[in-house]
Amino acid sequence: MEETSQKKSSDSLLVGLLLLAIVVSFFGTYLSVMKLRGIPLTGLVTTGTTQLNVTRTVSIVLSVSTVDFGNKVVTNADDTTDNSPPPFTVVNNGNVNVNVTVNASPLFTGTTSNATDYRFRCSNSESVCNGAGINTFTAFNQTTTSLVMVNLSFPDTNDSENLEISIVVPDDETPGAKTSTVTFTASSFNNAQ
Repeated sequence: MEETSQKKSSDSLLVGLLLLAIVVSFFGTYLSVMKLRGIPLTGLVTTGTTQLNVTRTVSIVLSVSTVDFGNKVVTNADDTTDNSPPPFTVVNNGNVNVNVTVNASPLFTGTTSNATDYRFRCSNSESVCNGAGINTFTAFNQTTTSLVMVNLSFPDTNDSENLEISIVVPDDETPGAKTSTVTFTASSFNNAQ
């Protein structure tokens, strides 16, 4: 029986020590949490900034870059206003509004070639040709450029205009393929943009 009483006493001592360990552990945790109360537990928070500068881009492309009138005979006249053939289509793919100038090398070599044989004008595509551009057929100039499109917008829903072409084959034009290089040049509509 003495053994049982020692065993009980030993068990009681272990239970007591276990309870004491739990109380000390709880009390230590409580004190630690109380000390950390003023310190955020989620980590240090700081802020930063993102910066960039979008640069001005003046850029145009031709979505229709060839006007092919096919076979013609002398004194034949044709133009692109009926979309047969389709006109040049200038697209502003930059990020500022632009002015577009144009000039071209000669198309015909006949001696009677004149200002009405090879002409151009602006016409509506997605954008309306501004009144300051060229809206009536005008002769190409080989040595100087002509301002044909003014303030061509850059948003995709309103960023293109057509350059219509009109030809009349001179009565003394020699047979053969005829080619003219048409040069389009864009500049920013407003340098403050």
